[in-house]
Amino acid sequence: MPPRASTRNPLDIGAAGPLVLSIETLVEMGKEILSSGEVDALVLHGFGRAGLVRGEVPPYRRMFLDFEKKVMCGYDALQDESDKPVVIGCCQSPLESQAVSDLTGEGIRIEQRLDDVFLFVPGEDNDHCGVNELVLAKHTLPPLVVADILIEIEQVLRVVGNSHSVERLRLEWERFIAGATSLDRFHGELPGFVDRLAALPRSRNPLTCPRVLVTGDFFTRFSPFFMEGVRELYNERGIILKPVDLMDLFLYGSYDSVVKVASRWGLKPGRVAMAKACTRIFRADGKEYLQQWLAYQSERRSEAHYRGIMRASGLLVSAPRDMASLFARASEHVSPEIFGEAIPTVGDGIKAESEGYDGIVVIGPFNCLPFRISEAILKPVSIQRGMPILTYESDGYAVPPSFLRQVEVHAQQVIDHRSGRSPESSSGANLRG
Repeated sequence: MPPRASTRNPLDIGAAGPLVLSIETLVEMGKEILSSGEVDALVLHGFGRAGLVRGEVPPYRRMFLDFEKKVMCGYDALQDESDKPVVIGCCQSPLESQAVSDLTGEGIRIEQRLDDVFLFVPGEDNDHCGVNELVLAKHTLPPLVVADILIEIEQVLRVVGNSHSVERLRLEWERFIAGATSLDRFHGELPGFVDRLAALPRSRNPLTCPRVLVTGDFFTRFSPFFMEGVRELYNERGIILKPVDLMDLFLYGSYDSVVKVASRWGLKPGRVAMAKACTRIFRADGKEYLQQWLAYQSERRSEAHYRGIMRASGLLVSAPRDMASLFARASEHVSPEIFGEAIPTVGDGIKAESEGYDGIVVIGPFNCLPFRISEAILKPVSIQRGMPILTYESDGYAVPPSFLRQVEVHAQQVIDHRSGRSPESSSGANLRG
């Protein structure tokens, strides 16, 4: 936080809910929080969408731009009303975001502290950055899926490999990307890369090891800083940590679009919705449903294809995700109208045991609303089912010793849970797909 907002008890309000809450509600919520006496400052982030507006603007884009600017102006005014620091943060500069550009021109201070971040955000409002949509998807999905798989393999090797396995993985990856100078070369080099991974020494079959699903905030859980010392405690006990894939965020976004179109017809995605879309193929909503459904299926096929290739390494412990099933299970506990990480996090937690996991770790940043929702739902459900769960709300500092002690307890619960499984339920069946 900037020096002017130095405080002992700030509250971070993200963009959780802008699609379901009105401007007045969001601003009034900030006002009530500041007047409660329980916090000394507010940080508003998540607003200031990337992209500049030039010429004719689609109505939805203009509406969202006006929405963002009014919310940000409302919070800026709260600072004068409450005489408490209110920081508006955005990772886009005035040259990257129309809202930030307009408000900066009006004299409103917006903090940007991510100078080393490059954002590539193709969309309808910026002509997809001049890149054809199909070409973009064709060249983006393969490395994204393979990167997710490599993170999984690294976590597996930390448990079943020897002291040099992770370094060997890094060297093999560098050798692979040095030769994959085009998409065709990427595909041509991939089988040899998998064969070299399959040759890495291992002490046992990873499918026989206890496994813990790490879900929650997509960025916090991948940070070595936020999870420093945690992975090692599990690995020392022979437990594999499996972070939920970044690809799941894309799958969720695609499937949510399918759900939204079907819900306008009072339907759920499926055969009836597909039949209705086909009868309305020359209308906007029918075309939109078919386009979103095809995009989702394309992403699913891509993930299944590359996981099928990489499975030959013998180092995978998870299967391709069924987002429809995950969405349905999550919807039993939280409204699907709330778009955000709460839906996939809750769905992951509910399905974890049936997918062969022996425990769950849910992680999120300090005072993150999707994290709080997920925690409130998953804790009682997991306790009722006897599924070991551990939640961690990171405040941006190193992992405290008190949480590491909780990790040790959770690790033992995971081992006890695995000891109660039958061999059939803990290995092969969960990897089909």
